[in-house]
Amino acid sequence: MKKRPDVMAIGGSHSVPSFMKGPSWHPQPVLPNSPYSGSDNLARFMETASNLGFVGAFEATLLIQLMQANARMLRRGERHA
Repeated sequence: MKKRPDVMAIGGSHSVPSFMKGPSWHPQPVLPNSPYSGSDNLARFMETASNLGFVGAFEATLLIQLMQANARMLRRGERHA
């Protein structure tokens, strides 16, 4: 944090639902933080709560675009493949 990043994302490493007793394909929570990320007023950082937030559920391959948008590196409506 000493480098004071413009954008930061905190996320889970993998999902291990207790009923499966091992890693799975289930969604992971992600918490983007920047001056532009806003607030969802969610009480906990977990899968079910993060699905209700403004980001919702999305493919992890789009995370870099979300971070670029929060860093204001993308023009409005721009999408990278």
